[in-house]
Amino acid sequence: GQIAIYGRFAYQLKLGRRSKQALTLGLSAGLVQYRTQLAEISFAESEDFNLVNDNVIYPDFSLGAYYHYKDKIYGGISMPQIFGIKTVFRDTSHQRAFDIQRIPHLYGLLGGYIDVGWFRSNTSFIEPSVWLRYVPNSPISADVNVRYHIGDFYWFGLGGGFGLGT
Repeated sequence: GQIAIYGRFAYQLKLGRRSKQALTLGLSAGLVQYRTQLAEISFAESEDFNLVNDNVIYPDFSLGAYYHYKDKIYGGISMPQIFGIKTVFRDTSHQRAFDIQRIPHLYGLLGGYIDVGWFRSNTSFIEPSVWLRYVPNSPISADVNVRYHIGDFYWFGLGGGFGLGT
C-alpha cells in the first residue's frame, strides 16, 4: 500500500495584453510512503522465504505546462513522477529480491475548438483532441477524441486509442 501527501502550485502567464493566450505552468511536490507486508505473502512454491515487512518514504515531483490561444487551440505537456523510484525488498535467507518500480511517464495533449451553429445554437462547437503517452521501453500510445458540445450543458463524443509501434 501507499500513502502520499502533495502540495501543488500553478501560475498562469498572460502572453500579451490584447491577445487571449496564456501559458500555465504547474509543479507538484510530495512524499510517498510505501508499506509492504511481505511476510504475509503465500507463494505457490513450497520454499520458505524469510521476508520482512517494510516502510520506505520517497520524494515525488511532477511538472506540467499548458498553453491555450483564443479559445481556439490548446496543448500541454506533463511529466508525473519525474524521478523514477525503485524499491528493493530482500529475502534475508535466500538473497532474493522483490522490487516495486515507478517509471516516469511523459504525456502530451493537443486539441482545439471549431465553432458550429447547428441546431440554432450559437454556443455549439466541435472539439477534436489527441492525447499521447510515452513510457521508456514501451510503445507510444495515443487517444484520439472528438466531442460535439450542444449549447452550454450537453455534449457527446467518440474516441479511441491505439499503440504506435511495438
